[in-house]
Amino acid sequence: MEYKLSFVEQHTALPFHMETYSYPVSDNGNFHSHEFFEIGIVLEGSGKHYVNQSVYSLKPGTVYFIPIGMSHALSADEHTRIENLYILPKIILDMLNLPGDSHLLFMDFFLTCILKNRSVPVHLQLKEDELYAFRQHSEIFSHSPGLLAPLLRIYQNNIFVNLLLLLCDNWIRPAVSSREPSLSRELRILQIIYENIQLPISQIIQCAAAKLELNPQYLNRIVKNSFHTPLSQLILETKLEKSCQFLEENSTITETALSLGFYDHSHYTRYFTRYFGISPSSYQKKYIKV
Repeated sequence: MEYKLSFVEQHTALPFHMETYSYPVSDNGNFHSHEFFEIGIVLEGSGKHYVNQSVYSLKPGTVYFIPIGMSHALSADEHTRIENLYILPKIILDMLNLPGDSHLLFMDFFLTCILKNRSVPVHLQLKEDELYAFRQHSEIFSHSPGLLAPLLRIYQNNIFVNLLLLLCDNWIRPAVSSREPSLSRELRILQIIYENIQLPISQIIQCAAAKLELNPQYLNRIVKNSFHTPLSQLILETKLEKSCQFLEENSTITETALSLGFYDHSHYTRYFTRYFGISPSSYQKKYIKV
């Protein structure tokens, strides 16, 4: 759990964080889960990755994707170093301006690995030149210039997106001739959720059904097929992840709840705690730098 604590201590106002972690020698690792999405890129060393009764080999260039709440464990030798990327995925999607066909390949990758991945994690293997490029971008991110805070966030966000694009290229390239991204409808659904995030869940569903001219039951079926979760749950998760931004900006819990269409303080707190494993008030204490 040490790297989770390190994440909390070093967390910024951005919906992502990066750190390089050296794993202690372990025979079977300790199973754990996170309140954020994790991408791990093995920089050096070797080991094993344990997820849902499956065991995956780790070596330089191995990349694994662990959804929020999924339990996993690592065992590694004394030379193993892993670059960890921690993400609140739906907020990242919001930042990336979902509309636009030019981003379709990237969104196809992002949604497949991060939102649709519920039971079996995606694993990739970077080639030597890809791992070298990743190291370069990671080094730049870690030594960002002393820009003013708003400019620094834009700077780091662009580097972070470039890192994800490198992973996307590795995922897509083997099937680039046959792969046809077909997520335009899913992206539109997410866009409607973001545009109406302040409304109650039932009203967002009605709005999405009306704008897409689809029966709500059929719309729910599309979401379940694409995201492996009901539409109402997808909206709830999006609201909860979005609420982290309000909390980090020092909004009160009541203000945050009402701004995102929850009935009241207790209604919001109950769902937040169930989803992240931590209460909103505890989240603020841990994640806001005084």
